[in-house]
This record gives sequence, C-alpha cells and structure tokens, in this order.
Amino acid sequence: MLGLWRLKLLDRIEWVLAGWIAIKWLFWLVPALPSRLGFLLIQEYIPFFAIGILAYRVRSGERTWGQQVAVLVCAFVSGLGIDPAAGMFVFVAVALDTALLARPEALAFLVNPVTLWLGAISYPLYLLHNNIGFAVMLRLGEAGLPAPLLVIAATLLALTLATLVNRFIEKPSLAIIRDWWRLRKGVQTA
Repeated sequence: MLGLWRLKLLDRIEWVLAGWIAIKWLFWLVPALPSRLGFLLIQEYIPFFAIGILAYRVRSGERTWGQQVAVLVCAFVSGLGIDPAAGMFVFVAVALDTALLARPEALAFLVNPVTLWLGAISYPLYLLHNNIGFAVMLRLGEAGLPAPLLVIAATLLALTLATLVNRFIEKPSLAIIRDWWRLRKGVQTA
C-alpha cells in the first residue's frame, strides 16, 4: 500500500485490484510460477483484501457499490473459479458488507470497550497470532497439556503481545510518523 500511495495509485485502486486479482488467475493457470512470489503478492487472500478496500471506499463516500460491481465480480469469480469454498465466502462477505454499509447504525451495539480494544490491537494480532500461536501450542502440547488449554494459552499470549506491540510500538511510531507528516506539509500541531 505504501508503494501504491507513493505511485499515486490509491485514487485508481479499483484498477490495481482488478489487475491484482488477474495475477491470481495467472498463478492458477501457470503453476510453475514461483510460489514465493505468489506469497509476497498475497495471492491467496487478494479477493478478501479487495472486498475490504472496496467496502472502505464505499463507506468513506469515495465510491458507490454500483461503481464497485466490476471488481466485486472479479473477486467473487476469482474465488469461485479457483477455490469454490473461498468463492462462496467472498460472496457472503460482499453481501454482508453491502447490507452493513447500507445501515451502519445497526452495528452501534458493537461499540464498547472490548471491541474498541480488539480493533486497536487487530493489526499486531493479525501479524503475531499464527506463528506464535502454533509455536506455543506445539510446545505446550509436547508438555502434555490438553488441547483446550493449548488454545486458551496461545490466545492469551497473542492478545497480550498484540496489546504490548500496539501500546509500545504501533502508537508511538504512528505519532512520530504523523508529526513528521505534519512538519513536512507545514501543518501546525495543536
């Protein structure tokens, strides 16, 4: 996303997403392509990222769902054609996004301290949970702990680490970046 921003392509993100999804098809059609490149290009998950980006564009008022139909269809067909289960998930996600964006007040009950905390730590949690969670479960499983305790321990550790990363790395870094950006743009801080 930083590269797309630097290239001033965020205003044309729908075209970028359509191309990105097309690359997913290329990886499916030409299995000899390097799998590491596919991993780097997050090919397995691009339909889901596309839906999230498109939903954000609609929610922010930059686009309408009607303007997003072509890319949404590409995401759905991509998932359905290459992985039918993922395709159905994409379809359900699109339908749910559409319904929720039409009536965001229906989700007001979700705004509470727990969901705000989970939202704040969501990115570090996303980055940490998989590898750390499996490593913890593997080690504790070797020690003979029962499966439910493995899941609980891994979850608690991932939540704790994500909270620490958010508080001591993510928030301070974001403040530094925002201050730098304001200075660069000549905007005074309050």
